[in-house]
Amino acid sequence: MADLNELKPGIKDILIEQGLRPALQRLKAAVPEGSKAYNELILLEADLKDANLKMVRGSISQEDLDVKYNQLRERFLILLESLEDSDLESAAGGKEPKHGSLLYQIPGRMELEKEARCRVRIAYDEAALLENIELTRDTRIKDVRIAEVMEVELIDPAENPAFSIRTFNRTEQFIEREEYTEWLFFVKESGSRYNPPHLHSLDSSLFRESPTRSARLFG
Repeated sequence: MADLNELKPGIKDILIEQGLRPALQRLKAAVPEGSKAYNELILLEADLKDANLKMVRGSISQEDLDVKYNQLRERFLILLESLEDSDLESAAGGKEPKHGSLLYQIPGRMELEKEARCRVRIAYDEAALLENIELTRDTRIKDVRIAEVMEVELIDPAENPAFSIRTFNRTEQFIEREEYTEWLFFVKESGSRYNPPHLHSLDSSLFRESPTRSARLFG
């Protein structure tokens, strides 16, 4: 079970640094599905989506949107501050582990000093992984245990790294129910040796609550 003394400040930091939607997703991952708090978060997400759609369609002004955002943030903070330990109790033991699939494309060989694209996808449904993708000989799929929020990293563990790795994705992302979630990495080999970079995939909720329970799936 998450420690509220750590959870609340952490989520406030997410709200400040990343915005309302990531904060909503993080709290959803911590409370039991179907609980009063969970249902209130669903309503907040729906109201946020509705406000954004109205702005895109031009039916509200930027000023009105800012007012709506402030109202939603206030509702969210009131909900967050009202949480007690009992609101999180069944989140740890009340759900069965969720299973899904992980797809990754990491080239078996890379050209020296030429950037290669590496792709990682996670989804509840394996079929979703295969949407809008060109399969290669380096494509691999494996079954994994997943959570609503996951972290994926591609790293070179060597003391003297042979790869430069960049990405524009956040390490931590929310796993959508009906879609795949994707991380893209751009890797350039700059050394003479070749050992493929290591891929780490972590259940973010477990990692934050107990680092010893996080899992390196392969590497």
